[in-house]
Amino acid sequence: MSPPPISGTIDPAALAERLESNGVRWICSSMVDMGGVTRVKCMPARKLAAAAREGTGAPASWVAAQANGEFAMPESAGGSVGDLRLMPDLEALTESDATPGWAWVPSDQYTQEGEPHPTCQRTFLKRVVGRAGDAGLTAVMAFEFEWFTALGTDPIVPYHEGPSFSANALARTLPMVEGLLSALDRQGVPVGASTPSARPASSRSP
Repeated sequence: MSPPPISGTIDPAALAERLESNGVRWICSSMVDMGGVTRVKCMPARKLAAAAREGTGAPASWVAAQANGEFAMPESAGGSVGDLRLMPDLEALTESDATPGWAWVPSDQYTQEGEPHPTCQRTFLKRVVGRAGDAGLTAVMAFEFEWFTALGTDPIVPYHEGPSFSANALARTLPMVEGLLSALDRQGVPVGASTPSARPASSRSP
């Protein structure tokens, strides 16, 4: 087995030492499978340097997991036998403001031979962004989150009844929205806008 390359210029040992000095004890490493489910591996912060050097193991079947819990493994992906190596992207690692003592890092998928796995979405995206840059283009992307908020009652009661995108709906949800936007700001996540959405108790933030 060949170790995959350590990406970036960050010293894993120095980073692990800084995290521990900041009170970070645990690190959550994640990848998103083809079903859109975020799969995670957690480790002590002191293990970060080893994970950056050798990766952490994960079943190859993760790449074929669907949102309903079933698996669809094409032979072109190498079959369901074996393991992935999840290599943490240290340049994207961030300490969690909402959960003190924790940090999060996304991972790239590699084979046991140290090659990028053919189903790794992050590797694909980096390749596409690189090609766009070669063509003189800059890719600008964002996520839009939409969620439903209810009162803590049984049966469930929507937190607001609209009207859609209205000041009335915002006034009803203002404490929740303000808390969420403040948490994102502390985490360094830029928010373009936030608005009550079209359905009862629905909100969105692109």
